[in-house]
Amino acid sequence: MSVRPLQQTDFPQSSPAPTPSRANYGFALYLASNTAFALYCAWALNLSNDGGKPWLYSIGLTYLPQVYWAVAIPVHLLTTVAWVGLILYPSLNMVTNNSIEDASVIKDSYTVRPNEIRIPTYVPQLYDLNPADVTKRLFLDNDESLEENA
Repeated sequence: MSVRPLQQTDFPQSSPAPTPSRANYGFALYLASNTAFALYCAWALNLSNDGGKPWLYSIGLTYLPQVYWAVAIPVHLLTTVAWVGLILYPSLNMVTNNSIEDASVIKDSYTVRPNEIRIPTYVPQLYDLNPADVTKRLFLDNDESLEENA
């Protein structure tokens, strides 16, 4: 079997390496996010300098949502992110996983069972542990383990 040298086309197209186009996109996103934040702050702090109309009215922006939404939208977004991250995602993981008693969790086609014949060697035999036995050993109360050893 011969080994051919690596070529330029062997590397994946979606490499995380920096490129000039990524730098341009990053700079444009930086400018856009800073501009959006400045506009958000100007809308949220829509204050008047002279006690009259707010200064956004003086530059021609008269149709704006209520300032209530400047607080409500971030609160709703953060609540949604917290709900998804702390409740929905773990719940979906629990639903899609098999129970510990399911046979597919304990055995599959790649399971290596320990041999009944013990050959004395310096290196112990490598095999899969039964998850039920591991759970019993890890999470068994000390009182129960003392009763078994007695």
